[in-house]
Amino acid sequence: MGGLFTFYNTVGVKIGMVEEHVLTWDEGGYAAVHGIAYSFFCEYRNSKVMAPEGYSADAVKTIAEKYADNNENEDIPTNIIVIMNESLADYSLFGETGFNGDPLEKIHALKDENFREGRLAVEVYGGYTCNSEFEFLTGCSLAFLNQNDIPYLKYKLNNVPSMGNDLEKYGYSSVPVHPYIGQEWRRDSIYPNWFTEEFISGEKFSDKQNSFDYDDIFKQGQYVNFGDDLEYLRRYISDAEDLRKVRKVTDELNSDNKKAFIFNITMQNHGGYDYKSAENMEIIDYTTDKEFNVYLTLTKYSAEAYLDYIDELRKSPEHTAVLMFGDHQPGILSDEPAKFYNSESDIKIMANKFIVPYMLWANYDIDWDVPEFLSINYLSAVLKENCGLKLEPMDVLRLKAMEEYPVLTNRFSVDKDGNYVDTDIAKNSGIIKEYEYMQYNRMFDK
Repeated sequence: MGGLFTFYNTVGVKIGMVEEHVLTWDEGGYAAVHGIAYSFFCEYRNSKVMAPEGYSADAVKTIAEKYADNNENEDIPTNIIVIMNESLADYSLFGETGFNGDPLEKIHALKDENFREGRLAVEVYGGYTCNSEFEFLTGCSLAFLNQNDIPYLKYKLNNVPSMGNDLEKYGYSSVPVHPYIGQEWRRDSIYPNWFTEEFISGEKFSDKQNSFDYDDIFKQGQYVNFGDDLEYLRRYISDAEDLRKVRKVTDELNSDNKKAFIFNITMQNHGGYDYKSAENMEIIDYTTDKEFNVYLTLTKYSAEAYLDYIDELRKSPEHTAVLMFGDHQPGILSDEPAKFYNSESDIKIMANKFIVPYMLWANYDIDWDVPEFLSINYLSAVLKENCGLKLEPMDVLRLKAMEEYPVLTNRFSVDKDGNYVDTDIAKNSGIIKEYEYMQYNRMFDK
């Protein structure tokens, strides 16, 4: 991403005996702080993913034949909408919050038979959205990559299959929508290989586009005015405005008799949450911490935008399935969030830091068959199965692996009995090894 988005961030997170060392966006910046020799060592150590023991292309072919889906397509929805909601967390998942109210109360109160919600384990905390979208879109797991990998920056992903180009086989036009700068996380380079339609980034949201200098963006504190005809919360495009764009794109495709798969990444709830930046919104006092209140108020607005969006879809004649999930929790330097995962030794408590909500809704009768708790690498397969789509061998394999280990992450895993275990234990399972072989073949042996 060049000089525009280059800075480094050091994160130290300990979960049980697993330690995450350093995440970097800019090797040069990291070397300036830690020295060239150590930086080179870290980069070299993480530079390659070795073929798993016993791997061969022939073995992958056998696995693909084993997990072939021979079922005919069922009645599938006209539209599949995925909303990856920036920093969406639900602290009520971890017990009594002590907040003065629940910012997601109206979502939790949904009584629709076609609504389900649950817990989703992700790999990142406070940032690195691209790792969550990588796992969702490709079905690959970071558990099989090097610690702290950022695939969007590190690997050539052009030929890695994604949900966007996979759904093309079933007649869907796939569109990525994100109300921020297109070149962030190299999305403008990656998405043309993964989706059938043009990437609608923030630069394409407005009918009255403002000009701006990319080199000045971080001097402005990451905020960009993409057009004066758009709605902003703080100075990011609001979720309500974002979902209006999603609805418009969907309607345009449907009017051309096309089915739509929209992958939407919101921006409204992005950090930081300084009180001064929130001058254009009324802050609710959920806690005594002002910055945390900014964040929780933003999630309330997210919930309202989501509910308004699905209310509009209730009027639509087109069958539409909607998945929304958080990409990660917010990185807030406050005692308030920390109380939900402040144990030094209990891996189950510390894992709470990497759990976000997910929710499924449809405007037609659908019998959602989904787990209450899973990791994000399985989620697209679960969505496809529930939407009646014929599954690829990678999808069938993931669903079978999920039965054994519904949560599989680089930091921790959860087995079918609900036990939190070291991921090295999970990787000794036969079906998890098959998953690793399939992933290595898709990413590195094409």
